[in-house]
Amino acid sequence: MIKQLFVLVLFVIVTQVELSAQEFRVLVSAFVDKVPISQFGEAGLENVTVNSDQNNIFRYFIGNYKSRDDAERAKKDAVKKGYMNAQIIDMEEQRALCGTPCPYISQSSMFISSSTEKIYLRSIQFDYEKTVIKPEAGKELDHLFDIMSEHSDYLVQLIGHTEGKNKDDIQMAISMRRLRTVRNYLISKGIPAHKIKSRVITKQEGEVEDKKNERLVVIALINAKGELMQDMITR
Repeated sequence: MIKQLFVLVLFVIVTQVELSAQEFRVLVSAFVDKVPISQFGEAGLENVTVNSDQNNIFRYFIGNYKSRDDAERAKKDAVKKGYMNAQIIDMEEQRALCGTPCPYISQSSMFISSSTEKIYLRSIQFDYEKTVIKPEAGKELDHLFDIMSEHSDYLVQLIGHTEGKNKDDIQMAISMRRLRTVRNYLISKGIPAHKIKSRVITKQEGEVEDKKNERLVVIALINAKGELMQDMITR
C-alpha cells in the first residue's frame, strides 16, 4: 500500500513537472526576404526575434510562453495588429517530431516536412543531375495549381539549391533548369508567369549541406508582401 502510494505521488510530481516544462512561441510571420524588426514595433509588437533557415526563410517570433492560453492571447493580439498568419508553435511538439534541426528551434539547419511545418513549404525532388518532374511531384504541383485557382492573390516563390557559384557552373545550370522546369509546368497549368518568382541559393564556403538539398526545388506560397501563408491545406 505504501509502495503504491509512493508511485502515485511520484506520478503526480512527474506530471506536474512535465506540464510546467511546456513551452510555446508565437510565429508572428514568415517572409522570403528579411524585413526590419522595426516593422513589428511600429505595429505595436515588442520583443520580436528572428531566425532563418537554409532556404532563406525568415521567421519572426514573440514570447516563450508556459501555457497555451498565454500564447493564444499573444496570437490574437498579433492578428489584431495585422499579422493574419500568426500561429502558435508548440516547441515540445516540434522537438518530438524533428529534434533540433527544426527551423522553429535551429537557426541553421533546413527541415522540410509537411508534418512539422506551420507555413506552406513543399519540396520537389529530382533525380541526380536530372530535370524531369516525377509523377508524384506532378501531383504536388497540380495541387498547388488548385490552391492558386482558389486564391487569386497568392504568389509562388521557387527556391533552388546548388554548390555552383556562377551561371557557367554545371551545378548552377542544372539548378536553374530545374527551376525553369517547375515554373514552366505551373505556367502550362494556367498560373500566370508574373505570379511565379525564382531564386537559387548557393552554398557558402565552409558550409555543410546535405547533398540531397541540391536536388530539391522548394515551393513557398506567399502573398504580395512576400509573407508565407499558413499551411492549412489538406491533401
